[in-house]
Formats: sequence, structure tokens, C-alpha cells
Amino acid sequence: MLQTYLKRLLTAMFWGGTFISGRMLAGSVTPFSAAFFRNFVPISAILLAHVILGESLTPGLLVGAMMVIAGVSLNQLTVAGGRIIHSD
Repeated sequence: MLQTYLKRLLTAMFWGGTFISGRMLAGSVTPFSAAFFRNFVPISAILLAHVILGESLTPGLLVGAMMVIAGVSLNQLTVAGGRIIHSD
């Protein structure tokens, strides 16, 4: 039971941290870069759960992670007209 509450606490802290860091970075990165990093939150949560909490990586999670990577990559290339956008 304690482990369940610990997971909930860590999830809330991680989720809140992404909001705060997003607000801090809003003025210093391009919208494309912000969208890229924001969409990788689920993938980093899966990896942290696997490494820290010992959660198993199921085929469904891996397929979902690949779909997120493919979707973000296609969006970046489509919006950028096929060229890589750098935030300078």
C-alpha cells in the first residue's frame, strides 16, 4: 500500500515538475523544441518506472513509445518542411 502512494506522489511531482520547467523554458526555446520535449514525458516516465521501480516493459508500452517517437518526428518534419529546426 505504501508503494502505491509513493508511485502516486512521484507521478504528481514529475507531472508538476514538467509544468514548471515548461513555463521556465517557454521564453528560451522554440515552440517546435518545446513540443518535442513535452511529448517525450510519457517515454521518460516509462523508462524511470522501469529503472527505479522495476516495472516491466510490455510490448504495448514499447509500441506506444515507438508511436510517440514516430508521431513527434513526423510532426517536426512536416511543420519544418522537411528540415531540422534548431533553437539558437
